[in-house]
Amino acid sequence: SASRAMRYETAEGHFRAAVQRPILDLIAPLMVAWSMTGSGNVQKAVALAERVRGEDWYESFRNFTLGTMLDVAGQPDAALAKLKLAYDADPSPVRVSEGYARALARAGRYDEALKVVDDFLLRAPRQPAMLDLRDDLVNKRPVNRLIESVQQGAADTLVAIAVPLSRQGGQDFALAFLQLALGIDPESPTGLIAISDTFSDLDQPQIAAKSLSAVPDSSPLK
Repeated sequence: SASRAMRYETAEGHFRAAVQRPILDLIAPLMVAWSMTGSGNVQKAVALAERVRGEDWYESFRNFTLGTMLDVAGQPDAALAKLKLAYDADPSPVRVSEGYARALARAGRYDEALKVVDDFLLRAPRQPAMLDLRDDLVNKRPVNRLIESVQQGAADTLVAIAVPLSRQGGQDFALAFLQLALGIDPESPTGLIAISDTFSDLDQPQIAAKSLSAVPDSSPLK
């Protein structure tokens, strides 16, 4: 794909054209913003993403995406501020809580990060990524950013939209987003698990199992 090959200007054109489709009113501007970030136009990327408006949950999703985008662009303080806004608006998504906790830890605020993780684990005590992160925080190990590259970020954005679509019966749309996500980041653990779940819902267990087996062994979600 254009994004995977780092041809960000071409990808930007494709995603701009897609804005005409109502289902992409949210996703297309954010994907264009990721492409802009990849080509170094971070200020323009942020300005575009900031204009995304819509349902109540858009605000948290927009701020989460902006936070990870700014982190990838090497602006950790601005990233932390956006991730806090996303967390304050809705701490229930695991990626939001994990991303905010990681940003806090990278800022040296391990105690605050641990509280975020522990609060999440009260709601989902067996969540593997958060359990792994908690172990790192307790032992004061260095932690990585949630999103390490533009490709990973763009794929993560697509997966985040695809999962609720699939749960609401929109498996065809979800598969399209997930296949695009895996075209950008073929080893995305969240993408591979989500597409496996979607194929399971469509009674295609062999394809579901193949997707699940492709999750990297290094992922706590394996």
